Amino acid sequence: MVLEKMGAIRRKRMMPVCSASTDQFTSPKTGAVGVERFKLDAVPGTYWGASQAVEERVTLWLDTGTEVVQASAQVGENLLRVAEAAGAMVPDEDFCFEGTCSNCEMEVEGGAQEVGYRAEPGSLDVVRACLCPVPGGQPERTIKMLNEADIWGDGVL
Repeated sequence: MVLEKMGAIRRKRMMPVCSASTDQFTSPKTGAVGVERFKLDAVPGTYWGASQAVEERVTLWLDTGTEVVQASAQVGENLLRVAEAAGAMVPDEDFCFEGTCSNCEMEVEGGAQEVGYRAEPGSLDVVRACLCPVPGGQPERTIKMLNEADIWGDGVL
């Protein structure tokens, strides 16, 4: 499923030990829209929520379009946090961290399940990573980061 763009993708081996501790990550959003709002009552498995991590570990191949980054994560950790810790995705001020902006959409080989009140029902191939725990059931997963061109194609004016 790893898609090649412009003929070559550089593989970058990184095995960060990802941790879902909310104190380890910082968001560009603060105050009423960021940490203050979501940290206290956030759904487990979401970006600001507690980890649902279990002992099962998964190797993730995070395809950014220009490189493929390898990361090791526990099943149940938030997918966006894992991608952020591995350097595969860097959230900026356009990210909402609550599932409305779609800036963190990723295509998950084998599907994954979003959590929280904004979650789409059932297993999805394309998920919003801020609402998605790392899926289990397979020792390795390939995940493609989506950008505007992937989502809208040539239809963007």
